[in-house]
Parts: sequence; structure tokens; C-alpha cells
Amino acid sequence: MSLFSMISRWTNLLFILILPLLAVAQQEESERSAAIRQSQFVNFEAIPVFTADTGNAVAHIHYRIRQNFFVFVKNEQEKGPDRFVANGELLVELLDEQKKSVAREVRQINLRRTNIPHADESVADLQGVVVFSVPNGRYTVLFRVDDRESGRSFLNRDRQLATRRPLLGSFEISFPFLGQIVFPEDNTKPVGIFPFNLGGGYPFGSGGGFVLQLATPGSTRPISLEWTLKRERPLERTGGGMGSFLTPNAEGDLIAAALEDQALSGNQFTLVDGYFNLHASDSGISYDAQNGSTGWKILFIPLPLEQLAPWPRYRLDLKIISDGGTKEQTYYFGSLWQKKPRSLLDPNFAIDALKHIASDQELEDIQSGSFAKSAKAFFQFWRTRDPDTTTVYNEVMEEYYRRVDRANERFSSVREQDGYKTDRGRIFILFGPPTRTNRVLGTDSTLIEVWIFENVGRRFTFLDRGRTGNFILAKVEEL
Repeated sequence: MSLFSMISRWTNLLFILILPLLAVAQQEESERSAAIRQSQFVNFEAIPVFTADTGNAVAHIHYRIRQNFFVFVKNEQEKGPDRFVANGELLVELLDEQKKSVAREVRQINLRRTNIPHADESVADLQGVVVFSVPNGRYTVLFRVDDRESGRSFLNRDRQLATRRPLLGSFEISFPFLGQIVFPEDNTKPVGIFPFNLGGGYPFGSGGGFVLQLATPGSTRPISLEWTLKRERPLERTGGGMGSFLTPNAEGDLIAAALEDQALSGNQFTLVDGYFNLHASDSGISYDAQNGSTGWKILFIPLPLEQLAPWPRYRLDLKIISDGGTKEQTYYFGSLWQKKPRSLLDPNFAIDALKHIASDQELEDIQSGSFAKSAKAFFQFWRTRDPDTTTVYNEVMEEYYRRVDRANERFSSVREQDGYKTDRGRIFILFGPPTRTNRVLGTDSTLIEVWIFENVGRRFTFLDRGRTGNFILAKVEEL
């Protein structure tokens, strides 16, 4: 099906998750603040949790590693379908305030594949969790991943973690994480709580909220809560450390500029008896509620995440009220556009690339006025072509600009990213990759390239008379 038809009928949704471009680095739990940092291949977050064992403080170190971090080589040791292998090592360590190691775990990473993953392939990330039981204290998390074949190494020792044992008989809340909670049809006990596991952020366009633990011993009335949510302006990057912010193109993002900086608020929540029961494998992390006599509950606070613009720093102010007192905390997180097309990074370029589907009047409306006005017109242009207006994320828009990227990669000249302007680029953007491609040399030495689209029943013939790489559309035929 052509993209032109897909846009007009608002169908053929495509959504592919890849590695995030940003991660939120958690500071000390008592400060409830975070710094935005960029991580192309590796994300992790340190979550203090409470368990039935009140004698120890427990930390869960969630991690997500992109398989493309590792270099796959031919499997010379074994015969079978797994023709390529990659090997590495994961080290997670907690250092106390004197920089002495108090907990350490090393895991071997062994990956097997039938083929070498390419850049655009959707490959499941390697996920997991390391559990430490340690004394109360403040710790530095040392997180390292090594690839044996290439020698590539990821090392982070900026993340801070504060752990403590729960105090018996007191009003307690744990540090939250972002995720989704899934209930059965009868809306009873949740079947699973799934962390996003993106270093403190969440995928742009996804629904979900904050999950945390809560105890209100001796409470005689239900709890209540209030939250407010707003976008925060990024700080300038100061060169590193916990106080720096990395916000590539955040201020110039067309989607972010189109949406108002409104303050959102709410008071809804779901409360489930029990404490976190962890389930972890290489494919993901989940929790369910394990009942016990501890009086702990799991609190899920739904947030309008799907309505937020892609932005590196949001602030949530939370107040939880019970007859045991009031807890007020502030948390920070980011909305991560995990596979944002490169052609959307430059607003002028993104607007110019609309010429294949926008009318002259629509382009004039988008290009005139201030940047904020242009951004609103751009957003509205795609909003009318959005198959699902319940979210800010637009599947059709992302696919369009994904094709613009591919057209630039394949058909641009040596000196300029102009592949989207060419005839082949335009047909590729509108119809996607052809079913079959044939290239022959004509009798007059003209290069002839034929694209066949079986799904739409069309054949496009391009000619390069000067053999310069500039193919001109010469004929369109129905199959």
C-alpha cells in the first residue's frame, strides 16, 4: 500500500521500538531529582524497594542493553542455526561514601543469532535486574558493560542511590519507577507491573504512570493523593556530572513547540495489597503483588503520558495524604522519542519535505509567521492525518519521515542531502520500497531503472541519460 493511500485512509500503523536517545539519571532518593543524559546503547536505573525482610535495605538495578552494542562474529565453535555470536560482560557494583565496594555482581553475556543485526532492524533489547541487599546508606552505582570482540566499553559511576530499611509502624513510600500495570478483565489483582526500564524515562506516545510502594500502618481511613505535572525548561549543559543536562534539539522540536506548556493535575490511583514480587529474564522485567503480613501496598498513579510532547525533563509534584501524615515529593522524568527520524531534527528540512503531500496553501500556512505558529500549523497538518488522536505520537508522520531518511541515504548527491527531492526519492517516500527493482543498460547507453510495486499494481521507469546518477521518472504504468 502506498503511503499516500495510508495517509488518506489513516491506516497501516507502524510502531517499532528501539534504543532510546536519552536517559534520566537518578540522584539521591532524598532529593528526588534527576539529570538528563544521553545513552545510545545502555540504560539503567537504581530503584530502592521495600521487602518483607525489614532487616535489610534492598536495591533493584534495572538495565536495558541494545544488542547492537555488541559485535557479532561468525560462530566457529558450533554447528547449527546460530551462525553468529557475541560475548560480553556486565559488572554492577555499589560503592559506599568512602568509595569501598559493599556489593558486586558480574554476569557473562552470550548472544546467539542466525544473522548479523542491521541498523534498522527491530531487535529485542537485553534486559535484566541486579538485586542487592545492603545496609542503610548512600551509594554510588558503578555500572559497566564490555564487549569482548571489539573492546567497546560503557562505564557510568555518576548514579547515586540512597537505601533504607522500612521503619515499622510508620507511614512510608518507596522511590517510584515509570511503567504500566495490566489488570485482568475482572479488574482484580493485577497480572503484571511492567517497568519501562529506560533509565527513568518512558517511550513517547505510551500510556502508563508511576509505580511505588506504600505502607500506612494503623490507618483507619483511605489515603488520598494529588499530583501536578509540568514541563521544565532545560538547563544549559555544563560539561558533565549530575547537574548537567543534554537536550539535543529540544527547544527546536516542532511537536514540543506546538503544544502548550500547560500544568496538568489529577488525583486518581490504584492500590493493591502486597509488596513487589520480582520476575526477571533476558527479555524483560515485571512485578506482581505478593501478599504478606507487612501491611505494604503497591500504588499505581496513572499519568497522561500519551498526551505529553517529546521532552527531556518533566516535573511531577506528588502529595500523598493519610491519617498517618502527609508525604510530599518531587520527581523528574523524560519523554523519549526512541526512533525519531533524523529528518525531523531540522524543522526547516522537515517542513520542506512535506512538498510531496502538502498543498501550496498548507505549505504557506506552515512556513509563515513565528516558529511557534509554524509548529502549530505543522502539528495540525499531521493531526488531521493521524489514525489515533488519543496520543500525541503520530505513526503515519513517523513513517513518512522514516522514508525521507531512507530516500536521503539512497539517492542524495555527494555534497547535499537532497535525495528526498529526486524522482526516485519522491516515489520511495510515497510508496515505500518497491517489490522488485530491475536495472539495465539501454541501446543508447542510457541507464534504465524499473521499480515494480505489486501491492499497488504500478510500474515506474526512471532514466539516467547522462549516467550521472540523476534518474528522471519517465513512465508510470498500471500492472
